Amino acid sequence: MNTKSMQLGAIALCAVVALGLYFLPKNAPAGMAKKMALPNADTTFSFEAFQTEAKNGLDSASLSELSSWETKTDTASLRKISDIWSSFRNAGLSGFYIEKLALVAPTTENWFNAGYRYMVAFRTTEKNGEKLYFTRKAITCFKTVLDKDSTNLEAKANLGVCYVEGAQTLGTAPMQGVKLLLDVVGKDPKNITALVNLGYFSIQRGQLDKAIERFNQIIEIKPDYLEAYIYLADAYQRQGKKEEAIKTLEILKSKNKDPELEANINQYIQDLKSS
Repeated sequence: MNTKSMQLGAIALCAVVALGLYFLPKNAPAGMAKKMALPNADTTFSFEAFQTEAKNGLDSASLSELSSWETKTDTASLRKISDIWSSFRNAGLSGFYIEKLALVAPTTENWFNAGYRYMVAFRTTEKNGEKLYFTRKAITCFKTVLDKDSTNLEAKANLGVCYVEGAQTLGTAPMQGVKLLLDVVGKDPKNITALVNLGYFSIQRGQLDKAIERFNQIIEIKPDYLEAYIYLADAYQRQGKKEEAIKTLEILKSKNKDPELEANINQYIQDLKSS
């Protein structure tokens, strides 16, 4: 990975934190796809060990609060436990308890939210076993939503994201996911989830003009969608259009309110100017 790509990744991660994209409500866009190469990866995984390790990382007060809720199995308690793990930035366990909630109260909203949390879990781990496990769980949840409501475009878009991002982990072709995303855009040309991921996939395939078109379209639909500016700048930089990349990042700065994200943007701009 080159220096510019690492900087872009840092900016994107800061944007995820700044925008609160870890645990968005069910109608929120999923964000950009990340292509991770995991050849010959160890995919062993124990959910019980994962849960134990997470609990071992808690202080005594947090563990005590969690334990007081874990003895209950009503829907409100399951949601509360999920929220607690959400506050600890543990998407896998948050998803686990929302899935338990969905089994008790099988609404499309609960299944979607479980799928979304599992999707965040596989997108934010570098551990291959976790990535495979949570990718499969997310796919199952989104498929359950679509079984209940085949017209749910957000579920279809996020299922497409799972197949695109998880292609190498699952050993499947990313085009399976791309077709789902294209179908969503065909039905809803302003669907941010599908457009963002199609744009990023275009970058990965070297189709930079198409990527730029996608991200400009997103900005036109939703001018405050910060991630679009990050990846638009990346596409311009890859084309050698430094001035366009810098201009895009300056616009991003004007819309951003997070100091950490701004520091990363400033560094990226400085490096572009000096390159």
